[in-house]
Amino acid sequence: MCWADLLRVLVPGIALGLVLGWVVSRRQVHLRRMRPSSWIRRARLMGAREWAELIALSITVALVSLLISLKIGEAMLSAGIEMYSPEEFPFVGLMNYPVIMLLAVNLLPVFEEWIFRGIVIDELRRSTGSTALAVTASTLSFAVFHLTNPGTYIWYAIPLIPCGILLSLLYLRVGLGGAILAHSAYNTLLFLLSL
Repeated sequence: MCWADLLRVLVPGIALGLVLGWVVSRRQVHLRRMRPSSWIRRARLMGAREWAELIALSITVALVSLLISLKIGEAMLSAGIEMYSPEEFPFVGLMNYPVIMLLAVNLLPVFEEWIFRGIVIDELRRSTGSTALAVTASTLSFAVFHLTNPGTYIWYAIPLIPCGILLSLLYLRVGLGGAILAHSAYNTLLFLLSL
């Protein structure tokens, strides 16, 4: 079972890495966005109104996403639909290490948002001219990629779809920083509720 779990994580991870490497090598702007100097420069240019909008919208998206996801999850559990196996799901074991878990749930969104919002949305909008297609592809790839976690069943992706849509719309409104902040807040709140 350990090899299957390892392959479940490695194969999609390597495939995603190869595709992203190819995209980033052709459009270096995606790499430059992740440099701290880019973030610091952008933060310094933002006024109080922009900061207030970014924080308010990010927290709102995190809360609304969490409420919708929890309601969908409750409905699925009430219907007898299991989304993951607690024995195999890696984050259940990490709950015994709250500091490591808190770091993980706040570090992973940086990369997830950069990939699924920053790169997928931007590249699809640029190549197809369709924001709707870009948001749909970003949302579905985000939800499906979470199925690489050991112990997850296909239904695990369902509650992530509304979250992916809201994060995509937030990204389009306030940018990558807002999407990362909302995703981190969502994960942190979910972690705290799990305690």
